[in-house]
Amino acid sequence: MSNEDEFDPIREMAKFAAMRTGAIPPLNTSLFRYVSLWSDRSWELLECTILKDKIPLTTPVTFNDPFDSNPVVVSDVSLSEIDRVIKEVPGLGLPLVDIQLTLNDGRLATKAEVEEQAVRSIAETLIRQQSPKIASFCRRISSQLLWAHYADSYKGLAYHFVVSGSSDSAFRSVHPVEYHRQRPIIVASEMLDLLDQTPPRNLGTLYQQRLAFDRKAYLTKSIEWSYEEEERLLCRTKEAPFEPYELAALIVGPRFPDEHLVRLKAIVTKRSRPLRIYRAKLAESDYAIEIDWKNPL
Repeated sequence: MSNEDEFDPIREMAKFAAMRTGAIPPLNTSLFRYVSLWSDRSWELLECTILKDKIPLTTPVTFNDPFDSNPVVVSDVSLSEIDRVIKEVPGLGLPLVDIQLTLNDGRLATKAEVEEQAVRSIAETLIRQQSPKIASFCRRISSQLLWAHYADSYKGLAYHFVVSGSSDSAFRSVHPVEYHRQRPIIVASEMLDLLDQTPPRNLGTLYQQRLAFDRKAYLTKSIEWSYEEEERLLCRTKEAPFEPYELAALIVGPRFPDEHLVRLKAIVTKRSRPLRIYRAKLAESDYAIEIDWKNPL
């Protein structure tokens, strides 16, 4: 038994606490990712997932909901404090105190307007330009709406992942999305705390500050989207690798074309680890999607 496999009560307690708080997902959690296969690019991404054990990522600017990753930003700090912090961040390119903004009507901006513009610039930098890469999952495989919206009207497929807890897997960075009637509010001091490089802080404090910011910036959506029961992977690296055994199965939609199934099976045969394919079908008497788990294709 390696040192990493030995039982460490402190490590296990920390892992348990992280699972309870949503910092990392519980072990053996099933996560489903719905995708369409209507373009050559979508097939390339599918091969990347199946053969290279990597999850494609996107950024908030591509989201179809303009409210997504778009919290309300409120200023609670002085312009001089903004200036002090942003001077410590190389290449941030934000306005300084002595910048005079000319408004559309030709007059110079007031101090309050300059402050507001500076805060907006910080928000744009942190939330958009420095946003994590994101991948979306769901804990439900039976959702009619998800099959319709994200799997090309039942013609796509869904990946079935099972979280292992491996330290080498990107699934350690999966968090549940919260749904609210009001947009989240981020105050300027929260953003400055993330940018401020002067006060000494331990890694635990930095992690908690970042997670609190991420929850409001990227993990909160309108209650209108609650049917998705979404789980998001937030990744600040270029790639999101997972353990090969975490990809448990593929589930093709009820309208998945036969010619696509032939192509899919040809890709799966190239995988070093066996991967089962299942068919989703329409329930005979209910508005429901069923999976024939006993008979893989």
